[in-house]
Amino acid sequence: HNVSGLPVVEDEKLIGIGTKRDVNFADPYCELPMVMTPEVVSAKSDVTIDQAKKTMHKHRIEKLPVVDDSNKLIGLITVKDIYSRDKYSLASRDEEGRLLVGASVSPFDLERAKALDKYVDVLVSDVAHFHNTNVLREANKIVKETSVDFVIGNIGTDIAMEDVISKLHRFEGVRAGVGSGSICVTSEVTKSGAPTLFAVAQIAMTLQKHGLDVPIIADGGIRSSGDACLALAVGASSIMMGNVFAGCTESPGSLIKIGGKYYKQYRGMGSEASRSKLHALDRYSPVGKMIVEGVEGVVPYRGDIATVVKEFEGGMRASFGYSGAKNVQDLWNKATLGSVTASGVEELKPHDIILPG
Repeated sequence: HNVSGLPVVEDEKLIGIGTKRDVNFADPYCELPMVMTPEVVSAKSDVTIDQAKKTMHKHRIEKLPVVDDSNKLIGLITVKDIYSRDKYSLASRDEEGRLLVGASVSPFDLERAKALDKYVDVLVSDVAHFHNTNVLREANKIVKETSVDFVIGNIGTDIAMEDVISKLHRFEGVRAGVGSGSICVTSEVTKSGAPTLFAVAQIAMTLQKHGLDVPIIADGGIRSSGDACLALAVGASSIMMGNVFAGCTESPGSLIKIGGKYYKQYRGMGSEASRSKLHALDRYSPVGKMIVEGVEGVVPYRGDIATVVKEFEGGMRASFGYSGAKNVQDLWNKATLGSVTASGVEELKPHDIILPG
């Protein structure tokens, strides 16, 4: 299972550690205490990263168990952990330094929400149309019986936001946009939808009217750093980038070569493939819906995610500069929007030149 080491405990007390070096060439049927290292170098819970590094270097070890005053095992620091922390120093972490974790839940799955409550930092409502009497009723049960932040969505209008404010016990985030994802055909087959820019603006104005400081997630239609800045300018705090990240090395899906260019597979949660595998039973249940609300296809391969994020960062920094904004909150106040004709759109693109490829 590619596990390189395990602390050994008895009655929750640390009694040894087994690593690859301990078990290499050992009898695979012997018990771990026969080969483990019994004299374990450990640390207390108040150890700092620098102290852990010095201890691990001094004793030439790669794993440092963390114990309390009674020698009860409460954690494990590894060399891989430290390298990863240094490499991803800007990763979102809680007050204890742990990576923040979110989980999606159906508004109708209270038991899943309660089970996840003690492990995650945020629960995200995973439903295509949150502005529904039954959904609001069931979501209220979740927010009353869980303690972590709850993100509602998706919604797309000021009326929907008004109903959420008046009927939901609490919510800590809003996901805006209905049917505007690149692999979503909900609006096409039902003519029900709310493009992301419209949805974010409607929801932001409604929250502002009520004096609520609740972050908005712009969900759908983000193709470039310019699209991201546009969504932020009208009130979003963050954006979802499914299509963009789908083309990255780290995303699931095979790499395909078509006509000398590389692509990655990408499919919507409402697509026939996802529905057939029951990946989206709550959100686009084939039991309740007889239509397909998503498609599957390929997107251009973009490379590793770090490079893509760096490119977006550069574009967004430049966009913020043009608006004279130093942060997202500043962008809300300083950015202005204007209408552009079809001819203007063409003029604002590269034109009158033959581009290679």
